[in-house]
Amino acid sequence: MTLKAKLVSTIAAFALVLALLVVGVLAASSASINMSGSLSFTATDVNATVDISVAGNKAAGDVGDGTYTFNSATQDTSKDVTLSGLAWTFASKTSTITLTIVVTNKDETRSLTSTLTPTLTKLAAANVTAAASVTGGEGEADDAQTLTAGESVTYTVTFKITDANKSVSSTAATWSAKLALANVAA
Repeated sequence: MTLKAKLVSTIAAFALVLALLVVGVLAASSASINMSGSLSFTATDVNATVDISVAGNKAAGDVGDGTYTFNSATQDTSKDVTLSGLAWTFASKTSTITLTIVVTNKDETRSLTSTLTPTLTKLAAANVTAAASVTGGEGEADDAQTLTAGESVTYTVTFKITDANKSVSSTAATWSAKLALANVAA
């Protein structure tokens, strides 16, 4: 084999290896996980607002953001709201999605209790972890929080991919959370 032929075959082999490496890197960083879930809340004899926001790499048009108002003077004393079909997609293997729920007591004289109970199911099998925390309250996210007039509490649930090297492009994760608001008896 001539020197020219050896040089051309070496360059071609190097180009092929480089092309395969680029394809592998692009494939590894573009995997996605589809998550679906529901958030339900029950308000019993309270005057409060619940603000919901979602941050992170969710697909355009995904549901989740909104403000919900509960007023015991203008509605039944008990109201249930369920947001289902909350579907979000991780854009890359290093992204996070954060669900934030802010509860504000709008009653001028009475306190209320707020309790968030997250049920984060099938997440480990789907290569996703979730952590819930509370700000402006005491204890853990699933502990009852007592809010006096005008006080707020913020619940945060953060979803992350656990293993960036694991292929998860066709795996779905499901979760649910229940928020209960109730008037504190005087």
